[in-house]
Amino acid sequence: MKFVFRFDDDKMLKLLDMLNKGTSGQKIAEELGVSRTNIWKMISKLKELGYEISAKRRVGYKLIRSPDISVYEVARVCYDIRDIIRE
Repeated sequence: MKFVFRFDDDKMLKLLDMLNKGTSGQKIAEELGVSRTNIWKMISKLKELGYEISAKRRVGYKLIRSPDISVYEVARVCYDIRDIIRE
């Protein structure tokens, strides 16, 4: 059975908040109830959208800079690509 991960607006806001503070992929995954692989995929998509996110082993992710688009536009794009994000 395949699970399609759906990233809604609330999860996107929470993800961006956690990235802004800086946190580990494991902590983000636990808070959002998804796998670390899904977190990595979402961060990759955010980078494609123009977000600058640092990633350091044993430290985690940190939002450095965000583009001039609303979080809701980002959530819509993430919703559109949900079919490629699978566990």
